[in-house]
Amino acid sequence: MLTLGEPAAVGLGVDHRRVVMALFAAVSVMIAASTALVGPILFFGLIVANLAYSYAGSFRHAWTLPTAVLIGMVCLLGGQLVLERVFGFGGTLSTVIDFAGGLFFLYLVLRKGRGDRARACHQALRRAGRGRRRVDHLRRGGVTTLIGPNGAGKSTLFGLVGRLIQPDAGRVTVDGMDVATSSSRELARTLAVLRQDNHIAARLTVHDLVEFGRFPHSQGRLTVHDREHIENAIGYLELGPYRNRFLDELSGGQRQRAFIAMVLAQDTRYVLLDEPLNNLDLRHMTEIMRLVRRMADDLGKRVVAVLHDINFAATWSDRIVAMRNGSVVADAPSREIMRPEVLEAVYETSVDVREIDGRPVALYYG
Repeated sequence: MLTLGEPAAVGLGVDHRRVVMALFAAVSVMIAASTALVGPILFFGLIVANLAYSYAGSFRHAWTLPTAVLIGMVCLLGGQLVLERVFGFGGTLSTVIDFAGGLFFLYLVLRKGRGDRARACHQALRRAGRGRRRVDHLRRGGVTTLIGPNGAGKSTLFGLVGRLIQPDAGRVTVDGMDVATSSSRELARTLAVLRQDNHIAARLTVHDLVEFGRFPHSQGRLTVHDREHIENAIGYLELGPYRNRFLDELSGGQRQRAFIAMVLAQDTRYVLLDEPLNNLDLRHMTEIMRLVRRMADDLGKRVVAVLHDINFAATWSDRIVAMRNGSVVADAPSREIMRPEVLEAVYETSVDVREIDGRPVALYYG
């Protein structure tokens, strides 16, 4: 499950942070044990070398190993002398290092995991909270699209709803459930979130991926009912011929349909799609939006999607929420948003809107 990445795992009801912490703790114990086998000199030296690299800037990698051995010998012998002469400690310093090594390894991993991405998320959240008016609710039924320039807060909003970002204040509720305090499994049965960065470390087939969608219901123990949902999702997305193909063997459009099939197999009332048209050509963009429309009309899903193409948003959406700088600029039926004065206020650029075959089309290329 962790091979799907943090966003997907959290969306499927996995307490990602707790699971990762448990794994890190187990690895730390293993590292501490391995220290006793490979010797504390090299291990302790590598710790110091890592600190030098982290806090003192660039470090020549060719010198890392000999420097680590030299520093390790000096620290080990000096430390042993201090323990015996000053503190009267009868044991060896390697015992202390064996214990501390695992803890230090855990610190390094956690420090890396909370790096730039987490800081960027919190900065985006603070920007979203300074707006004149924030998104208080998304209307039920049909397809709602979020539009706006880069940095408007669209993906940040999805991060809040999907529990990838903790709000500084206020609450986010889905069907009355506070997403910050509700059970991960219960929330995953109500809300499915498909993020734009769907990079999977493991090599999975289409069928394997769609199976993950049933995790909130089965916890990995698939029943006949679960398999029916899986088969229905594969059939609905017309992925039957590709069910045993690996994801890296598919085109961009086919891969995106596979991820949407996983979301469909999750069988939730609400579906959030973060930029589902990224890196797709016109044909596959149209196919994906047609599928999204069918999910709303035929299956009764409440779909909320982030789109950058405002013409696709106007064609396939019932309602559009326009955002800028973390604020809601407009929230209305699609046709009311597709007006020059509204779009110019959102994007701060000249936009002309024409009527073509009874549909408003935005022209913004010149």
